[in-house]
Amino acid sequence: MLTNTGGTRLTISDRADTFDGVQVSARSGLGIVLVPGAQTSIHTRWCSANATEHRTQTTFTGSDDAANRIVQSGPVVLLMAR
Repeated sequence: MLTNTGGTRLTISDRADTFDGVQVSARSGLGIVLVPGAQTSIHTRWCSANATEHRTQTTFTGSDDAANRIVQSGPVVLLMAR
């Protein structure tokens, strides 16, 4: 869930995903715009052939209307072993 709790519009432009501490994907040009008070949900799925526990994390970057760069890293999520 991305939520803009500030007082200016935010534009989320990039996303980077890590799996077990290694960046495995990066996407740019997202164009997610959040006005003050707005929120949006991003659904993510992970799959691994190894039935062991894993850790994932997503980091979003972008800017506000004043062209200040913003970086928001989500929590490290533990994926349990099967």
